[in-house]
Amino acid sequence: MRQTGFSTKVGSTTDTRPGSDVVVVSEPSLGATLRTKGRFYFLCEVVPAGRAGEEIAREVADLTRSEYEYDLSAGIETALRKALRDGNRRAAQRLRDQRGRVTLHCACAVVVNNELYAARIGAAQIFLVRRARLFLPGDDDDELADFVHRTTTRRATSLGSDPELLPAVWKQTVSVGDTIILAGPATVTTLGAEALLNAAVTLHPRAAAEHVHNRFVAEAGAGTDVALFIEIAPASTTVPRLDNTGVTGHYRSSEGVEGDSVWGTRGRWTMLTGVLGGKPVTLAMLDHPKNVGFPTYWHARGYGLFAANPLGLKIFSNGKEQLNFRLGPGQSTTFRHRVLILSGTATPQQIEAYYQDFAR
Repeated sequence: MRQTGFSTKVGSTTDTRPGSDVVVVSEPSLGATLRTKGRFYFLCEVVPAGRAGEEIAREVADLTRSEYEYDLSAGIETALRKALRDGNRRAAQRLRDQRGRVTLHCACAVVVNNELYAARIGAAQIFLVRRARLFLPGDDDDELADFVHRTTTRRATSLGSDPELLPAVWKQTVSVGDTIILAGPATVTTLGAEALLNAAVTLHPRAAAEHVHNRFVAEAGAGTDVALFIEIAPASTTVPRLDNTGVTGHYRSSEGVEGDSVWGTRGRWTMLTGVLGGKPVTLAMLDHPKNVGFPTYWHARGYGLFAANPLGLKIFSNGKEQLNFRLGPGQSTTFRHRVLILSGTATPQQIEAYYQDFAR
């Protein structure tokens, strides 16, 4: 298959809180290394959380990565399988003194060019999000098992429980737009795979990881919430840096929320004021009361993303509310919005007057 260039965007729950779980992300900066060894990702949940388990998990993660990168002469799949076998044996040795008080669950992925190699030991899980659907590894290479209809079985109860285990490695072609998720068992059990899918589809990987962590805390999940999101993105290109000298902008919503704090809040309208070409201008978006999801949630970022999200109720409420809006075959709906481009710096009262006229 033709190799295509891409970049990755990564987010991990371990970046949002301290803990004993281990996530290793190795993304070489040299192009030659990326083409041969690829990007290496490793996740390990420690049950129960604690220093002893963390030290063993860290040792196993570092050993697996170094063994994988040491010898690729037999190919990526074989190298990864052997590296995980060695890591599993090390875990068995180090966990012997724990006498079953600590268990480890790991998932590992390697992305080389446009191919994904993935394996897991224990109750950790691997998912692939493609076109807003959630898949599990199939029994054969390039087989995608729809999560709705399939649950994979574990070849070992936990990392190190079977010292002679030779892990199965799943191979799958990936493309721009796909997201790989490695998740610990507590995360999947507490939140469900659907929550991981929604986070991956609607949020940047870092924001998705933070969202999963917040949901896990809100649900009072038992254990820890380790998860790693890896989005396959278009290859980055070098572009001239924009000269932002003199660029201004300030958001304000109908609810009085201002600045970047408008992001993820609801409102009848949101306005953006600033100076363009030395002249004050105002851009406003209005949401009609008859729209589904009214009042809409707003995307409002300092770098210029300004949009309404009327269908984001579940993700922005951290799962506390759901819209459950559906269209049957042949059905349709209409969303009504009004965009205002005004000379001068408009006041909230002026925008509200425009809104009242629009809402009639």
